[in-house]
Amino acid sequence: MLIYGMLRYFVSLQSTALIMVILTILGFLMPKEQLTLESVRTTNNKYFVPFIWASSVVAKARKEGMIKSDIAVQKLLSVNDLLTGWLVD
Repeated sequence: MLIYGMLRYFVSLQSTALIMVILTILGFLMPKEQLTLESVRTTNNKYFVPFIWASSVVAKARKEGMIKSDIAVQKLLSVNDLLTGWLVD
């Protein structure tokens, strides 16, 4: 719940650069990831990009056989969708 509250607060700041710095300080992003994220060109808010990255990692892991069951993939993607939904509400 604390993370949910923090994410909702950060989203309300409307400053993507500040959000990224705070997420890096809290340890949710590595400094290299922050630089990569800042270089992404998008017309949407950039806080959705890590969720897209997470979905891509899950799909790649399933394709490479690192995740054995489709149920595990479905569970991971549903958690990702849940977190994304918190940011939208």
